[in-house]
Amino acid sequence: MSNPIFKLILITLSFSILSAAHGLPIQLDRFSFNSRSLDSSLFIQTETFEDIPLDGSSRSPFTFANGTLNSNATIENTDFGLCFTSQCLFDLSQSREVVKTFDNLPVDTSYWGGDVYVLRLGAIINPFAVTVVGGSGTAVFSNLNLNNSFLGFFDALGILSVSFTDLGGGPNPPASDLFADYNTFTFDNITTASLVAVPEPTGLALFAITITGMFFRGVGSNQRT
Repeated sequence: MSNPIFKLILITLSFSILSAAHGLPIQLDRFSFNSRSLDSSLFIQTETFEDIPLDGSSRSPFTFANGTLNSNATIENTDFGLCFTSQCLFDLSQSREVVKTFDNLPVDTSYWGGDVYVLRLGAIINPFAVTVVGGSGTAVFSNLNLNNSFLGFFDALGILSVSFTDLGGGPNPPASDLFADYNTFTFDNITTASLVAVPEPTGLALFAITITGMFFRGVGSNQRT
């Protein structure tokens, strides 16, 4: 069981069985995400946004270590209480119509997760949905209304993108116009975990394996005679 390749085969098989049982990407809470994704056989990347300059500039799309946010965004700090650490990724789209999509993920990403802070100026946040496109299909997790939470997802056949959609319909405060009709999203500690691929034998390696097998087969035949 200490053989890393054998261990990887078992992990891959178990992930495939899990995906077949569910048929679509699934949502994981923080504990389940960490207990599954922090396996030594996985390639794990976490973007904390701590090393990106806090210079007030914005970009669309915004590319970072393990993905791209296809929305106008900037780096924010904790001055407004929006980040889980000292810096985070702050969405600037200010529109319910703009879908916030993370893609350009590392190859063979099976896990995607992060801390998500949602706020709505002067009012209770609107429900929102997360759409996960993976190798096993597309799953939509609707009517989420957690304003300070971890969100994690898994697809054994790979995750291609994760999108956040503001559904609107949140209650407006009475007799006040000091509120926004859209949610504002911040993202922090974006974590991806990929299955580490077992390299396929090259043509020369296959030839060497074949010759070696023939050799030992011949030795065995000579010993029997």
